[in-house]
Amino acid sequence: FVIFNFSRSYSQTVSNVQKPEDAAVVYVERNPKPVATKSEQENGFIVYPGHSLKMSFEHSRPDSMRLTVIDAFAAQGEIIPVTFCIYALRDIENAQLKISDLKKNDGTVIPATSMKPYIVKYLTKRFMYQKLQHLVNAPVYITSLENPVSISTDRSEKFWINFHSPEHALPGVYTGTITLQTEDASEEIPLKIRILPFKLPEPKGLLYGLYYMAYNQVFGNLKTVDEMRAQVRHDLADMRMHGMTSIGICNGVDPSSYTVSDKGEVKFHFDGNTLFELTMEAYKEYKFTEPVIDMSRAAQKATKGYQFGTPEYDSIYVSFYKELFKEAASKGWPAMYVQPYDEPGWHSQQERDENLHLLKVLKAAGIPTEIDGPGDNYFVNIAGPHADFWNYNAAISSEEDVQKARSEGRKVTLYNYDVSGWLGECGRWATGLFNWKFGLDGAFNWVYFGGREDLYNDFDSKIGDWMHHYPKTAAHPGGSSIGWENIRQGINDRHYLELCQQTISRAKAKGGVSAKAAEEADKMLKELRTSLSNNPAAQYKNMDWTMYLPEEEAKKHAFVSPIHGKISAYASGAYKYGNNLQLDDYDKIRRMVAAHIVHMMEKMEEVSPTGITIPPDVKISKTIPKPEFAQKTIHIPVLKSAPVIDGLITPNEWEEAAEVELTLNDGFEAPKMPTKVHCGLRNNMLYIAFTCTEEVIDFLTVNANKQGDNVTSDDCVEVFLDPGITQSKFYHVAVNPLGIYLTDGSYKDWNPDIKTAATINKEKQEWIVELGIPVKGMELAPRFGLNFNRERRPKDALLELSSWVMTRGGFGRPERFGTAIIVD
Repeated sequence: FVIFNFSRSYSQTVSNVQKPEDAAVVYVERNPKPVATKSEQENGFIVYPGHSLKMSFEHSRPDSMRLTVIDAFAAQGEIIPVTFCIYALRDIENAQLKISDLKKNDGTVIPATSMKPYIVKYLTKRFMYQKLQHLVNAPVYITSLENPVSISTDRSEKFWINFHSPEHALPGVYTGTITLQTEDASEEIPLKIRILPFKLPEPKGLLYGLYYMAYNQVFGNLKTVDEMRAQVRHDLADMRMHGMTSIGICNGVDPSSYTVSDKGEVKFHFDGNTLFELTMEAYKEYKFTEPVIDMSRAAQKATKGYQFGTPEYDSIYVSFYKELFKEAASKGWPAMYVQPYDEPGWHSQQERDENLHLLKVLKAAGIPTEIDGPGDNYFVNIAGPHADFWNYNAAISSEEDVQKARSEGRKVTLYNYDVSGWLGECGRWATGLFNWKFGLDGAFNWVYFGGREDLYNDFDSKIGDWMHHYPKTAAHPGGSSIGWENIRQGINDRHYLELCQQTISRAKAKGGVSAKAAEEADKMLKELRTSLSNNPAAQYKNMDWTMYLPEEEAKKHAFVSPIHGKISAYASGAYKYGNNLQLDDYDKIRRMVAAHIVHMMEKMEEVSPTGITIPPDVKISKTIPKPEFAQKTIHIPVLKSAPVIDGLITPNEWEEAAEVELTLNDGFEAPKMPTKVHCGLRNNMLYIAFTCTEEVIDFLTVNANKQGDNVTSDDCVEVFLDPGITQSKFYHVAVNPLGIYLTDGSYKDWNPDIKTAATINKEKQEWIVELGIPVKGMELAPRFGLNFNRERRPKDALLELSSWVMTRGGFGRPERFGTAIIVD
């Protein structure tokens, strides 16, 4: 990782960056124009590798690597991506792909129609729909390659071929060619695909789904029920092809489909023409295997006119679902989990109380329930015991909580890991290896398609769009987002792992050489699970560039400027998820797992010898690599005497302590309001002092007035500790200008006797926090992960976040913490 000092801020939280158009990030291509071979010069183009997880841009250039052969494998019935790039040495007209049949040595043929070609399309996209920062000309979706394309000089085109292995393809190695044909040249790329001797099972009980909502940009153009039915069938067929087994229903039962009598009796009279019914019928048609989540709050509409919480209200609410379930059973519709309120943990106390009440009412009536939101105390300990289905927002509370919930018969999933829809690695990690490591039952994500105004324009509204499938319009061809394609690959990763575990069980039962092969596979899986990152979060916030350049350096290279607005950051390198994998590790792990499956099947004599050998175990890094800007170290001294915790920094009191200053959490400049931090250790107490400059000292936001209140909604300072540098767990303390603090983090039952004191000095325009954190038993020596942070929230001013070590995203990213070394 390399990073250069950046000449100006690109944090969206700073006052001089207020408009979305002024928060542009551009990708800087640092490779020089390639030196072409004689044959490449004659052809006018270079063929080079382009992994499906790697962001490739129109102005990308190849390094010295060339694509000489494509070597892939697939299970029977599996869809895999075959991707590569073409770089134009001169203007190329009418470039097209010609794909041959695939043939085995014995003459068996897989027709070329099993390979569907696409090209990558580019849009300027926000990294997250609520954020201002956006990537100019981001690789966002793939569209069917139906006509020849033109490639300009010094530009690249990324081709994406989805190979759909036939369900009953005979195992073995098939070969063929992909030919790039231009008006005056052509080049053949040898293609070798091994079909494995098994199909990937769809394990019962795994719920993968998207939330589905009838956004007006699509459904507003549909004039008849038949048109609406065709749209729903298209959408759910596409979901099924991408591995979905469930769905989050946002458009619930239409009020026209039922009546509520004066006695509170609910009667349904479906006519087959509402969106809910069309969705249920398509769900049945395409053989989705798991229950749906009803998050539409449809039953609340049926209780209109009744006071919440009364016996009459509760009776109608329960009756609605009991009668609906009867109707569903008679029509062959799926079972359903009911979500009373969406994300109650982030809403008012009244909504949390009402959600809890309805969960209890439904639970008492035997109706399956779901809760979603952050894995906080409300989720796990208050509402959680009354929910049959836990759906964590992007991060689990702990592995122990997950195991306990599942042991009690609950389903546990993750949702909204990538709400932009185009971040490929994030989707593959969250649905696949992460999901398997923590024993989750699947994942959901927002949303199949949706947003504000034009779905191809992220800047025609205050917030952006969230897209997994881009609908075809007069101006755009439409197609699957790159995130959507890689979600499918993540689910397939999970299926390989589940099949391996199933095969281990069969081989162990068989005994002999089969059991020995099973022991080897079991050891491989255990080591893999242990090796994968322990970070309990799987979300878009954990993606970042491996390099940023100053403007002067960036201008020596190639990038595409935004049409409007200002460039706020010059990014380069890879846009990488913050785990301990390289991009090609995903495929290496899948190949390793597949080889063990085949090896066991051979030993059990379920298949003939295939010639597949078990590769060496994938070497996974023990640590999560840090970009250079996160590689900071502080030496914390053992103090001769303890500071007095009184909120007053007296002369010489902290002179022995280590001292650092905070920088912007998303940028490389000093924040508008500086913060100085002192830190030292004495008698198992970590002493810290924050001095926070504030020019509008009369307008501090201070609402929390008792310990444990929501301090992080105030102006506050924060400390994060990661003993042992786990890069996955932390202790967290936040303190506001009144000295009120809260503690949380990854460790349960941590209720330390923290000493805090704070003062506000209007004359000096600063506020000070001093605190002492008991650290006995934490085993901080000789080094530990550490970060200091400040949330500046003066009334009517823009939020400014600052840190000792930039986490670029949420503060709670232990893989980005700095290193603290204790010195005597």
